[in-house]
Amino acid sequence: MWTVETQYFPISPTGCGVISYSDQDKSSIPETFDARDNWSDCTSPIRTQAGCGSCWAQVSSGVYADRLCVASNETIKQTLSPQYLIDCSDNCRAGTDTSNPLNCNNGCYGGYIDLTLQFINSHGIVNEQCYQYEASENTCPSQCGDGTPIDSVTLLNGGSCNTYASLSDVQLDIMKNGPVIATFTLYQQFKDYDGGVFSLSGSPEALEGHAARVIGWGVDNGVPYWTAANSWGSGWGEHGFFRIRRNTNELGFEKNFISTTVDVSSIDSKYYGSSWNENLNSSNNLLPPTGILFMIILFYLIIVPIIASF
Repeated sequence: MWTVETQYFPISPTGCGVISYSDQDKSSIPETFDARDNWSDCTSPIRTQAGCGSCWAQVSSGVYADRLCVASNETIKQTLSPQYLIDCSDNCRAGTDTSNPLNCNNGCYGGYIDLTLQFINSHGIVNEQCYQYEASENTCPSQCGDGTPIDSVTLLNGGSCNTYASLSDVQLDIMKNGPVIATFTLYQQFKDYDGGVFSLSGSPEALEGHAARVIGWGVDNGVPYWTAANSWGSGWGEHGFFRIRRNTNELGFEKNFISTTVDVSSIDSKYYGSSWNENLNSSNNLLPPTGILFMIILFYLIIVPIIASF
């Protein structure tokens, strides 16, 4: 697992609407729900942010992609580019000192979900095939990696960011529209998580802020929990996912849920019908491709001993 320390901690979103469902709707909330079961093709891949504090870009692009898939009846499966957000979404919080990077999205050193969703809904986003993840900061591009102009492949739907009046509203919105985002505070115990329902023990030091895609909830041996997707690779936690205790605001997890609306009518037809893997470059995991790894092993096992024998 790679992480980079930032000075960003969760704050209340601004400029977003508030979702509140009726009590009648809330009576239909089941004991368990998992977006992976309800929409089998609408959970975008687990990402690896590596040595870049880009969780804000990872979850924003991930939730946007998941919700596009749900809204399109599982026909739009576009892995969207967190790198594009890192390099282009440098907007700042209104009415603040913009010379202070903690008031703005700041690449690999952190960012804010509300600002990022507002950027996507105003300026759009491209897919991973156009602009691949590098876990570093670059200038905002005018063209894709293959030379295609960015303006010709930008996905834009003019949606809006939203927060929630209650935890029940969060659950209902996940059921109706797909995953949402939770921002929370990181502790070393969470970084060391390897399965089960997480609950913080003791009074450890807070490290930094983090964000994750919330995909459902359930109960384990009488303990209610949320299920979420992290961005530390599939080798962390429960294959890249985690469960965290529900109704106790663990790590501040239940304080600032946020999501975005999507309008598939604005999405070009060329983005329909693909699969996640067609848009996700193998370099996403930032590991050597299998062929290269094989050649390295072959070199050290065969070539080096031959050279040494002379």
